[in-house]
Amino acid sequence: MVASFGEEVPVGETVVVLASTVAREDVPVLCASLLSRLGGARPGVVVYDVRELLEPDVVAVDALARLQVTARRAGATVVLRHAGPSSAACST
Repeated sequence: MVASFGEEVPVGETVVVLASTVAREDVPVLCASLLSRLGGARPGVVVYDVRELLEPDVVAVDALARLQVTARRAGATVVLRHAGPSSAACST
């Protein structure tokens, strides 16, 4: 699984858990899934749980950046959760 979307989270928060590897062809699907999950309502916070991205490669960095842009364009605040030193460097 590339990513999962949290089920039980505080109201106004969407959690996306990224897997340890992400394929380039999954990135547009992840962004579309996020937009679908957010629906038409103005989201509060999108949390990216990146604990499994221990050594993110260029595709994972690209996926995280595109997901962040997608969330911000939808009006959400973006938060990285469980970011190690490598993942924290990916935050924009």
